Amino acid sequence: MPRKTAQETTQPEAPNHRHHEPGGAVKPSVAPTKRYVTVKEAAPILGVEVGTLYQWVSRSPGTIDPIPFVKFSSRCLRFPLDELIAWAERRRARSL
Repeated sequence: MPRKTAQETTQPEAPNHRHHEPGGAVKPSVAPTKRYVTVKEAAPILGVEVGTLYQWVSRSPGTIDPIPFVKFSSRCLRFPLDELIAWAERRRARSL
């Protein structure tokens, strides 16, 4: 049986996961990753104490406009930064 050459044994190239838009622009097909912040990082953004933020999270389910958070595990709570800022702006607008 003949041996395979190096070219025959290499893996095919992975697709570049890019789509060409009209006008020649290249757009990645993978969405940008979301930035998450911790409770300690989110509290100053909102201008509250860490304990207040934990209270908001515990009271949030079932409210009209719950604070956006993700619980990655029982001890890992994170806030999507863009959603958290939008949530805070909605609350400020309602309080005016």
